[in-house]
Amino acid sequence: MIQFSNWQVYSDLVHGFYLSKPKLTGLVKTNQTHGTKIAVIKRPIKRLTQPADGLITNLTGVNLMIRTADCLPIMLFDPKRKVVGLIHAGWRGTIGKIFIKAVLLMLTEFGSKIKDIQVGIGPHIQSCCYQAETVIQQFLPEWQPYLNQGRIDLSGFVTDELEQVGILKENIKVIDQCTGCSSLWPSYFKGSQKQFYSVIGLKHA
Repeated sequence: MIQFSNWQVYSDLVHGFYLSKPKLTGLVKTNQTHGTKIAVIKRPIKRLTQPADGLITNLTGVNLMIRTADCLPIMLFDPKRKVVGLIHAGWRGTIGKIFIKAVLLMLTEFGSKIKDIQVGIGPHIQSCCYQAETVIQQFLPEWQPYLNQGRIDLSGFVTDELEQVGILKENIKVIDQCTGCSSLWPSYFKGSQKQFYSVIGLKHA
């Protein structure tokens, strides 16, 4: 399991990236569909009845969980308002800017302030390994700086977009581990059918 080192100072925060399903209580799962729907969790549940690729809550004892291989697992945390979010962002989700939608929900649903929101991006496939002959991003002008001979920089696009809406640069952390290169993390591009788990939640007081 790995964590963001700068988040370890928050004693009320649970977070981490796990190779096997973590043995934690209060886990909330979702049916991921590579879309842009985000569910706001307002009461303890075990699994959503509707598909969603993002989860947000301010409940304690509720641990949000997603599964990824090469897609971006994006964690959001507001230590002031005590709100957490977890996003599964593949190429469709990044094009649809699901991560911006999550930020807006934190602002509107929970009263977060943009300067307080912290964002962490976990292991994902990076431009060194993410290459495709034809991608929809090549037809989108805003993506041009993130394309290089068929290679795609997903996290570069995400971090720049987050900064443009006001997330402070120092509040964005990226774990620089490529699932395509690393022997530690599973990757569909390497032929693996496995996934790893991302979890974030708030402890009971």
